[in-house]
Amino acid sequence: MNRYITRGIAQNLPISLQQQLWQLVSEREQEQTKDNTSVDYFHIFQFNTRHNQLYIKHKQERPTYVKTHKTNVKQPININ
Repeated sequence: MNRYITRGIAQNLPISLQQQLWQLVSEREQEQTKDNTSVDYFHIFQFNTRHNQLYIKHKQERPTYVKTHKTNVKQPININ
């Protein structure tokens, strides 16, 4: 499967964080395959930072899916 990211993400997010996002996408695809659910190829990630913790909200429209993940922030991230 081909995978694409926006130019802003490629330029502003550390590679380690990009790899974590790809891991979340892979895990979600495996869940959908296991549940025999059609796979939505459009993933939305929203970022919030609080007290050196980065919260990543992973969303999909079809089927409806929302899950928040927490990770430590080791360097400043421009998420705008």
